[in-house]
Amino acid sequence: ENELMLLNQRKERIMKRRMDGDMPQLCLQNSFFMGGIKIGWPYPVIMTPQRQMALHLVKALQNRMHVVLESPTGTGKSAAILCTTLAWQRHYAKTN
Repeated sequence: ENELMLLNQRKERIMKRRMDGDMPQLCLQNSFFMGGIKIGWPYPVIMTPQRQMALHLVKALQNRMHVVLESPTGTGKSAAILCTTLAWQRHYAKTN
């Protein structure tokens, strides 16, 4: 019984670390806050269009709404969407 309890506690600790985003191999160089959510960033510079996309994404997620993002090629849409939604997922998992 004690072994099972210890095993479950160990699994919970591992899952908590994964949800916290403690993954040094990601090499997140920067982070910024948007709507109270810490967004890890894998590049040295966060471009203005990426910040704007993150703002709209966070607002939509907080309000359980859809969002349409349109931006020219090379403005970092994929990075902005992935980093923001993953940060939202971690934040939401911690608060619920």
